[in-house]
Amino acid sequence: MLAAAFEMAVSDAELRAEGRSLAASLGIGPGFETMPAGAVVGIPDPRDVDALLVDVGRAVGGGSSRSA
Repeated sequence: MLAAAFEMAVSDAELRAEGRSLAASLGIGPGFETMPAGAVVGIPDPRDVDALLVDVGRAVGGGSSRSA
């Protein structure tokens, strides 16, 4: 993890020096800001389906377009 953190810090410094964003360097264009986001919902103990449905409802109500 240290190597990944160092790599990202170096990449961030290089991009800032060039005045470019990470999104631009990855070639992400218009439309990305509308990409659907999901949520991870765990199975509650003791495998209570009603509690699971409540959790999924909260995630969807909070803006997630899908749950896994």
